[in-house]
Amino acid sequence: MNDTETSCGFGTIVFWAIGGVLLGILAAFYFKSFDTQYAPGYSEKAFRSIKIGDSEQQVQSLLGAPLSTYDSEPYVEWIYSADGQKRFSTNGEGSGTFTTVRFNAAGSVSSISGRRQTSANSFTLGEGQNSLNLTGEQIKGLKGSTQDEIRRKFGPPKAVYEYKASKVLSYSRSPSSANYHLRSVGLDSVGKVVHIWREIYWD
Repeated sequence: MNDTETSCGFGTIVFWAIGGVLLGILAAFYFKSFDTQYAPGYSEKAFRSIKIGDSEQQVQSLLGAPLSTYDSEPYVEWIYSADGQKRFSTNGEGSGTFTTVRFNAAGSVSSISGRRQTSANSFTLGEGQNSLNLTGEQIKGLKGSTQDEIRRKFGPPKAVYEYKASKVLSYSRSPSSANYHLRSVGLDSVGKVVHIWREIYWD
């Protein structure tokens, strides 16, 4: 009985030891694959405490000065697709086969793009490769159209994404242009937080 228990216990120890080694290798690979430089005053805890509606002054009092800032143009983007597009209204990222129509601040079409999903892990781009089967010539003809005109032509979109930032504060970057942990805050025209980006940037 004692021999059996000893044998089982040893097997369990070996199993967990191998598992621990494998996890260590995976963790080392994961962290080594990212090259992130943060702003001098940055802390992950402080970044997580930032909320939509905070002022630029509140952000910088928590995180210090950003590594860089840049101006951006607000826009609205519609997506047409047979897929559900559950995350599009949150982050503006489409899935599957889709067509996106971007409207500038004046409410007219500034660009149209899309893709066609061909398998679980691949897709195609280019002429007609989108859910609306639009060609380059058709896209060119739709530039400058209003939202009402697009709705009349293609119907209501599957989802809508609103990019509201006029200014972006970047608190991280990759010195080597590799994968990194992106941490940025978007401010509207009156300096209030409208977007918070906490994600992995894959180069």
